[in-house]
Amino acid sequence: MTTLFTCVLAFGLLCGIWILLGRLAMPIRGPMTLLLPVKGDAERAEQTLYALACLMDQGAAELRLVLVDQGLTEQGRICCARLAERHHAVLCTPEDCKAQLERLIWTEA
Repeated sequence: MTTLFTCVLAFGLLCGIWILLGRLAMPIRGPMTLLLPVKGDAERAEQTLYALACLMDQGAAELRLVLVDQGLTEQGRICCARLAERHHAVLCTPEDCKAQLERLIWTEA
């Protein structure tokens, strides 16, 4: 009986340590604004936004995403506009970036 109790206690302790270390391994706390430069046809933007969306869905990060146009083609601009709508991101040019950041920081904080 004592062996069973010891095993259950050790298992509980191990689970507690596992959960604690898991929270320490995910250091992103609080809302953060992430600037993601996109250019060309935005080939990697969809994969990057999908990975960031997975982090946000798991509660590992609270991010506000800003896609910054660094020379998108017409097709890239259409693709990024669609991605921005799907992932609740903002698409802007470098010139508009300051205004978008101020809006995100002051109105959504």
